[in-house]
Amino acid sequence: MIGKSQLSNTNKLIRTYKGATGLKTGSTSLALYNLSASATRDNLSLIAVIMKAPSTKIRFAEAQKLLDYGFNTFSFKQFGKKNDVVNNVYVNKGVINNVDIIFENDAGALMQKGKEKSIEQNLSIEENISAPISSGQKLGEVTFTIERRTYRKC
Repeated sequence: MIGKSQLSNTNKLIRTYKGATGLKTGSTSLALYNLSASATRDNLSLIAVIMKAPSTKIRFAEAQKLLDYGFNTFSFKQFGKKNDVVNNVYVNKGVINNVDIIFENDAGALMQKGKEKSIEQNLSIEENISAPISSGQKLGEVTFTIERRTYRKC
């Protein structure tokens, strides 16, 4: 058939592992069986690298163990997306009395599962905001803290 082709993939995880996205298999007599495997679930992307496995079966099994460990132990917690409204503030001497304060960028962090509920959000906004206000002007800062460790300032 013209215009149709079929590709063969030696990475068996592509067909069998939930969320598998790729990557690369390889083998040589010296390096034995190697695999870089990637997968994404719930906005968390992981890569497992297996080197010098004695067989192709073992390289896939070990990569799956590493990916399973990562997905079972960690999660990606999104604190906010670019342009999400954080707060609305009063503007002195403005044509418009209030402006929305928004996230300049996406904010999130990799964390151990179960600690998502211990996130503290601290919002620090400048006092006495006066016109003129320009798009992109920094009016405050949001800090996310988990167990006294700061993860993101926005």
